[in-house]
Amino acid sequence: DASGYLGRALPISLYVDLIDRYGADRVYVKPEASPIGPRLSTLREASGGRARVFEGTGGLMLVDSFSRGIVGTMPGAEMPWAIVALWRALLDGEQERASRIHGLIAALVSLQTSLDSFIHSQVRYHCPPRLSS
Repeated sequence: DASGYLGRALPISLYVDLIDRYGADRVYVKPEASPIGPRLSTLREASGGRARVFEGTGGLMLVDSFSRGIVGTMPGAEMPWAIVALWRALLDGEQERASRIHGLIAALVSLQTSLDSFIHSQVRYHCPPRLSS
């Protein structure tokens, strides 16, 4: 569900139809339509808890989405070490640590207001620094 690019969210019923047709063990979804939290809860209820959902907001909504029963995350690749640390803190029930990590992630993600800024963060955090000659 790339509704931010497409301009229209996929209906919850489509996810449920896919789960019904192909089975919950074969269907994973990554809904991105706003508001994400309430839509995740609606999807969980509509699927009878069968939906296997990945979050994908760059970690911005990961804490809230985790509390709504997601099974994983597929954020951008700009800071995987931070997302992994946040996921582990959530799995371990370490709310204080999760909150600290999430605050830092949210600060960086909130600066990514365009595709250009997202690409810049990809390059900045993945390319080794240039060595001066």
